[in-house]
Amino acid sequence: MTAPLISPTELAVRADAHLILDATVELPSATFDGDHRATSGFPGWQAAHIPGSHHADLLTTFSDPDAPYHFAHPNPAALTAALSALGLITGTPVVVYDRAGGIWAARLWYLLDWIGIPTQVLDGGLAAWRNAGLPVESVSTPHTPAVTHPTSATARPDEPAVRTGGLTPRLKDGRWVTRDDLERWLAGDVEASVQCALNPEAFRGDVPTRYSRRGHLPGSGNLPARLLNTPDGRLLPPGQLRPVLSDLLDDPRPLWLYCGGGISAAALALALAVAGRDDVALYDGSLEEWSADPSRPLTLGSEPTPGHPATAHPDSAAQPDSTAHPRSAARPEPALRPESAAPVAHPEPAARPEPAAYPGSAAHPEQAARPEPVPPAARPESAVRANSEVRTNSAARTDSAAPTDSATHTDSAATAESGATPDRVAHRIAAGAAVAVRLSDAVRELVDRPEFAVLATAEPDGSSQLSVMWLGRDGDNLVMATKGGRRKVRNIRRDPRVTVLVHDRRAPTRYVEIRGHATVVGEGGSALVNELARRYTGRDHVIGDPGEEADRVVLRIVPERVVEQL
Repeated sequence: MTAPLISPTELAVRADAHLILDATVELPSATFDGDHRATSGFPGWQAAHIPGSHHADLLTTFSDPDAPYHFAHPNPAALTAALSALGLITGTPVVVYDRAGGIWAARLWYLLDWIGIPTQVLDGGLAAWRNAGLPVESVSTPHTPAVTHPTSATARPDEPAVRTGGLTPRLKDGRWVTRDDLERWLAGDVEASVQCALNPEAFRGDVPTRYSRRGHLPGSGNLPARLLNTPDGRLLPPGQLRPVLSDLLDDPRPLWLYCGGGISAAALALALAVAGRDDVALYDGSLEEWSADPSRPLTLGSEPTPGHPATAHPDSAAQPDSTAHPRSAARPEPALRPESAAPVAHPEPAARPEPAAYPGSAAHPEQAARPEPVPPAARPESAVRANSEVRTNSAARTDSAAPTDSATHTDSAATAESGATPDRVAHRIAAGAAVAVRLSDAVRELVDRPEFAVLATAEPDGSSQLSVMWLGRDGDNLVMATKGGRRKVRNIRRDPRVTVLVHDRRAPTRYVEIRGHATVVGEGGSALVNELARRYTGRDHVIGDPGEEADRVVLRIVPERVVEQL
C-alpha cells in the first residue's frame, strides 16, 4: 500500500517520476446563510506552482457537472479520462497538493484512491515546499484550462474496473454513502458511526453556512478535520494522530464521514488512513444536499452521541427549530445541587443559549451560573482555592497529583511573538489545531506569570474533575504536562473539552476563565517538567520513578472562549 503522505524533500528527489497536481479551490467563508462562492484555484496555480505540476480543477473537470450540489464525484470513466488528459499513464504515481491547508489535496487523494490510482498528498502543501527552499514557477501568459466531461463511457461505482484512456481503474467498494443510506441510519435500520468533520461552531450552527440550513445530522459526532493539522498545515504525526482518533480507530462499526460538501470529510479520511484505518465512506452530498430538503432533520447545538468523540456532548438538546428525531433525544440530566456554580464574568444573553458546554464552566449542565462572579477570599493561596469556585453536582474531585507533577512549557510574550530561544525550540510541541481565539494582552500577561491554574475535565458521568496545574503558553495555546495515566488524561482522550481557571494572587479579584479543546501530545513532557520546575520553584525537578517520567505527556489547549475579569 502506498503511504498517504510524502514530504517535500522526498518529492523533490523523484519529482520527474510523478504526475504532480495542484487541487486548490478558492472558497471563502460564508458571510450569510447560503453564501457559497467557490472559484477555481487555477489563477493561483498560474502565479506559483511546483515545477512540472498541473492544476486539477475540482470545480469542473474533477466533479460531476450534472449533480445538484458542488464537488460531486464524477463517474470513474470521466475521472480516468481527466487524469489521462493531464498526462497520467499506467504505473505513474501521483502526488497532489494545494495552497489551502490540505483539504483540497485530500479530496483529490480520496477520488484517486477510490479508483485505485497510487496517490500521495504533499504534507504541508505548497507552503511546506517553499519553506524547504524548493523552487516554484509561474505561467506568465494567462490561459484557460481545458474542461472536459467525458460521457462516452459510464460506470457504476460497484464495477471492479473500467478501461478509459489507457488507464484501468480498480474501484474500492464501500467508499461512498448516499442520502438514502443516511436516512436508513437515522431510522435505526443501519448501524454506523457517523462523524461530521466541520469545525465545532459550524457543527453547532453558530456561524453562517454556505448551505440552505445550519446544523448537523441528529446523532452524529463531531471530529473537526482542522484539529488534526499543525499550524503550518502539516498533518499531525501518526503518534499524535492516533490518540486523537482512537475512538474512531477502535470502533468496529462502519465509519461514515460528512461535512458541508465532502471536502473536510476527505481530510478526516486522509488522517484516518495515516493512522491506520482506510475502510471509511464519505457522504458525497453532505450538508449541501441534505439541507436543501427542509423535510430532512438537522440539529443545532450539541447532542448526545454515545460511542463518538465527545465533542458532541450529552448536555444540550436540539434547538426548537430542529426536527425531532429519536437519535437526538438527550439523556436525562442528574439533579443539580444548590451549591454548584462556576465563576462567570458576564452572563450570556438569555436569547442565545451557550453553544457548547465545557467542564467546570458556567455552561456545563450540572452547574448553575451566577449573574455576577463572587471573588475568592483575598489571601495568598486563593489561586489554589479556586477549586472551591468550580463545583460539580457531587463533591469536587481533585487529581492526586501535586502541582510539581504537572509542569508546562511556556514562552514569554516576546518569545511567542518574535521566535523562541534555542533552548525552548527543542521543547516546542506540535499544535493539535489552529488557534480559535486570540488571547488579550492582559490574559497573556497573567498566563505568563507562574500562577497556579485549575484544569477542569469532564468525567464520564458529566461532572467535573479538577486538577491544580502549572500553566504555560505557546502563542495563543495553553500547554500543561502530566503523567499519561492520570484521570485528566483519560478524560481528555474521551472528551477534549476543558476549562482552565487562573487567579491573580497579587489581586485576587482578577481572574480569567479559558474554555477550549485539549489534545494529548505524547512527546516532550519530561523536558517541560524540568524547565518549568526551575521557573516555578527555582530548582530542577526531582525525578522519581524513571518509568513514570518517561510516560509524561503534554496537554495542548486551543482556546475557544475566554471570560476575563482583569
